Amino acid sequence: MGKTVNRIYLEHPEYLRSDKQLKQARNKFAEVRTPAVRERAKQGQVIITTGGMLDGGPVLSYLDHIKDDPRSAVLMTGYQVEGSNGRKLVDGGYIEVPDYGPRGRRAPEEIGPTPMLRRIKVKCEIQQFDLSAHADHNELLAFIRGCDPEKIVIMHSENREALAKDLQDDFKVFMPKTGETIEI
Repeated sequence: MGKTVNRIYLEHPEYLRSDKQLKQARNKFAEVRTPAVRERAKQGQVIITTGGMLDGGPVLSYLDHIKDDPRSAVLMTGYQVEGSNGRKLVDGGYIEVPDYGPRGRRAPEEIGPTPMLRRIKVKCEIQQFDLSAHADHNELLAFIRGCDPEKIVIMHSENREALAKDLQDDFKVFMPKTGETIEI
C-alpha cells in the first residue's frame, strides 16, 4: 500500500509541499520485493513494514529475527484490536503463531481444522504510539453531517450503537449484522 500511495502522490505533485523531498526520501530506502532482499533487510538498522496487528505477513519474519535482541525494538503505530497478536505483544510481550510441528508445514488433514498455537516471547523493546489515521466519534459525526447523506450504513466501529444514536434523528441509519442483507 505504501508503494501505491507514494506513486499516487508523485503522479499528483500539486498535493505535496515538495515532490523533490519525497523523491529524495524514497531514494534513501530499499524496497523489499523478494525473499532474498528480505533476508538482507534483516541486517539493516531500521525496517518499516506493513504488519497491521501482527497476525500475518512479512512482519512476522522480521519479528522472529529480532525478538531476542535487546538492541532492537518494535514500534507499533496503529490501534491493536483485542485478541490480535499486536495487542498480545503490547500487553503481554508475546505473539502466537501456528505450530505446524517439527516437520514444518503439514497438509491440512494432518493439522486438523485449527492448528495449535505456539507462544513466542518477544524480549526486544516494544513501544506503542497512537498514530491512528482513524477518525474519532465527533470527527465521524462532523464528516457525515458535512456530506448530508440520505442513508448511512455503519459496518463496524468501537461502538456502532452510540454513533447510530447520534445520527438517527437526522438520517436513516442501518447497522447490518453478519450475513444480513439490507436494501438501500
